[in-house]
Amino acid sequence: MAEALRAPGAALPGAPLLPGELASLDAAHVPHVDMGGLDLTAATIARQITSSARRIVGLLPASANSDPLRLVESVGRGVVMLDGRFVVVLDPERRSGPLQDNVDGVGTAHAVAPGVIVVSPRTTMQPGAKAEGIKDLLSLARQREDTWRVVLVDLTGCALPGELLDVLPLLDGVLIVGRSGRATERDLRRSSARVPKELLMGIVLTD
Repeated sequence: MAEALRAPGAALPGAPLLPGELASLDAAHVPHVDMGGLDLTAATIARQITSSARRIVGLLPASANSDPLRLVESVGRGVVMLDGRFVVVLDPERRSGPLQDNVDGVGTAHAVAPGVIVVSPRTTMQPGAKAEGIKDLLSLARQREDTWRVVLVDLTGCALPGELLDVLPLLDGVLIVGRSGRATERDLRRSSARVPKELLMGIVLTD
């Protein structure tokens, strides 16, 4: 992979970013987060994360109609408010913004809320290669671990046999994300069974 992470527009302070330059994302740049509109579920998850030692948390969809990215803005805001450090969201499927195949570097980054930064790879990860791709994106964040409290990893697309097993060693915890009224009990049980008990943090239902 190329060496740069480009942040289009003014989403992040400073663009492009090179590995090692995440120092520009230090806590002094995290804006004040307003609690208004933060629902109880998001606040509870944020509290669970900040009160634990977990730093890299996967969001596993329970079914095809479940979207983990629906959680990241509100949960991220809660974590920033409680901890004061950034929240990094990895979007391996590039579902959170426009595709930018002409962008140089490892990927693109944009803010979805104050202190909540979504990072997507420059090109779509190939089936079976997500563990390596996620590892590459994590390597950027790990160079300045003092600037962020948690990395949330969207695990949408880890459906191939063995692919989730390749990704799990990179994680400290996993939340199962279902859609209220759409995800069945069978969906939730089947998804939970794919995750070792020591990693499973619980089940969340979104609207």
